[in-house]
This record gives sequence, structure tokens and C-alpha cells, in this order.
Amino acid sequence: MVQPEPPSQAAPAVTIAAVDPVEQITAVEVAADLLGVGSMPKEILEPEAAPPEAALGLAASASAGQDGEELQRLAIEALSAAKSQGSAADALADAEWKIVGDEIRVQTELSKTMLPMVVNPEAEKIVRAALRGAGSGQLKLVLLPGSGGSAAAKKPRAAKSGSAQAKALEHPVVQQAQRLFNAEIRNVIDLRDND
Repeated sequence: MVQPEPPSQAAPAVTIAAVDPVEQITAVEVAADLLGVGSMPKEILEPEAAPPEAALGLAASASAGQDGEELQRLAIEALSAAKSQGSAADALADAEWKIVGDEIRVQTELSKTMLPMVVNPEAEKIVRAALRGAGSGQLKLVLLPGSGGSAAAKKPRAAKSGSAQAKALEHPVVQQAQRLFNAEIRNVIDLRDND
């Protein structure tokens, strides 16, 4: 049995009224209504937005080079002043210091085996004390061994004020020889009497 289809009727016309869109209500506004502080300005009710991580990272990396060099200088001075820490001071002077996040990364030229021997626990303790004195005690000190490949060109070290090396660097003949031969001073032997 086949049933006949009911006759199709046209759908009645529906009119759509133009209505203003519903405003989005934030959780802060709902909480303000519940607490009875609905008349307060929105700026007071909303918490301050935390600065984005990326902006913090850019600010830290922009000043990281200068801060890293300053922290390196302070650590080297502290090690140089300490008894029998000259090798550690030399190794950290040749290293590259970078501030990355909450760490001070010191990329040394020492091998993984030599690093703990040259920069011993006493030297690390002196460096950490110098960093605390500079107001950077909250940063973690990370000593990284060298890659073992060919070392990059060493940057010239600043001589201590009043030392034999500083006096040699200031001498006009030495300066002229450095310019003429594109030379560097590696070792200075102080032959003055230490009486």
C-alpha cells in the first residue's frame, strides 16, 4: 500500500526583528555585580596583566652582554685577589659569560675533565660570593666545558691598574710596536725589586 503524500504547503512567512547584539559580559563584571561593586571603574576591578614572557626575555637579553661582562670582571677580580686561584681567574677571563633567563652561563675553553680541577669548589665559592656582592646572587652559575675544537680568537684582557703589564701597555714604544706588527702582549715579567 502506498500512502499518498500530503499536499505540500508553503511555510508561513516569518519576520525577523532587528535586535541590538548582546554585549559580552566578562567574569570580572559578573563578580562585581555579585559583590555589589558594579559602579566601580573597570580598571580598578581588573587585575594588572603580568608582562609577557617574551618582553622580559628581550629586556634581559638586551642588557645581558653588558651585565655578563661586568659580572665576569667582578668574579675575575675576586679570584685574582684570592690565594692560589690564578688559574681559575685566567680560565674565567678567557670564558664567554652570558645571562640566559635566571642563569649565568660561563662557556669556558676547558675540557670536561679539566674544568672541575681548574675551577675547583673554592673558586666557585669565591665567584658566587662576588656575584652575591654585585646583587646577582639569585642567578644560578652554570660552568660549561669547551667544545674541544679550535678555540676562537682570544679577547685581550685588561691589565690590573698599576701592574707591570699595565705599565708596559702604556709605554709609547710598546704601543708603536703593537700597531706596527699587529702584536699582542702575552706575558710580562716584572724584574723590579720587590723589597
